[in-house]
Amino acid sequence: MKLFFTIILLFPFLSISASTYTLYIASTKNKNIAKKYIEEVNDLLKIENLVVRTHKKENYSLIVNQIKDIQSAKDLQNKLKKTTYKDSFVKKDLKDLKYNILFYTKSTIENKTIVKEAKEDEKEYILDVESSNEYITASTMYNIGNYKRSYELFNKLFYKHNYNLNINYFLAQSAIKLGMYDEASIAFERVLIQDPKFNKARYDYARLLTKLKLKKEAKKEFNILLKENITEEIKKDVKKYLKYLNKERKLTYNSATLILGAGHNSNVNNGLLSTQYTLPGLGDISVRGEEPISDNFHNEILSLDFNNILKSNTAIKIKNSLLAPDFVAYLN
Repeated sequence: MKLFFTIILLFPFLSISASTYTLYIASTKNKNIAKKYIEEVNDLLKIENLVVRTHKKENYSLIVNQIKDIQSAKDLQNKLKKTTYKDSFVKKDLKDLKYNILFYTKSTIENKTIVKEAKEDEKEYILDVESSNEYITASTMYNIGNYKRSYELFNKLFYKHNYNLNINYFLAQSAIKLGMYDEASIAFERVLIQDPKFNKARYDYARLLTKLKLKKEAKKEFNILLKENITEEIKKDVKKYLKYLNKERKLTYNSATLILGAGHNSNVNNGLLSTQYTLPGLGDISVRGEEPISDNFHNEILSLDFNNILKSNTAIKIKNSLLAPDFVAYLN
């Protein structure tokens, strides 16, 4: 009897393994000239994924690879039109991008893009991280719903490859599933700084801002989306969110308080406990007093509060109050 085992690897739907583009800029056989190329073009483009790759024939090529769409590739190409690198050209990536690299650009915390020389452990995988076992495992954990593990793995990958869009995107998604909204927001911002056309990330970021009640920021992101090439279904959702975000808060609220009371008074008329008493200093005149009278009573207090929040400044509030007199009525 033959046994067959099938292994299924689940990949996130935004993997960059297909339909990406590479901008070829310049080539040389001299390592020092290659470094000069990447430094000069880095001053012009200031982007990550600007790479000097090596060839078996001891040749070095300066490229920008893993560009998500043809228009973005052409935009970069146009920036080089009036420079010494005007002969750059764009090609579609038809296979997995596995080759060694010598130099690459990387963004720093200070928002600077610097040129780095690849270490031995980076030379093969810095541009092909999404084919690595680490990335595949992290993706699988996300797809099966183990978000705690996927967050840990994508976070580990982020420290090695913080330029990678998909790592940042799925780090954000994993963080959302865990309720780590601040971490998710920061990751989305990194994605959109690097690729403002990443509409799926912007849509998810806008929804997160809505959840965090950051209405002004959420409206800004949704309005940007409406100007992009998005599906009609997504466009309808965006408009629903904007309709919700544009609703004015209730600017007035009122309250009323009614206090009821009841009791028993054993001496309503303030009568004397003794029916006869004398007035001292007046010859001890004898006077007959009024006997105390007892009765039941009830009272009511009504308080009304009227609050108005000014539309022009929600921090200013006007309060009007009305307090009805304390009525006390005795029951005969």
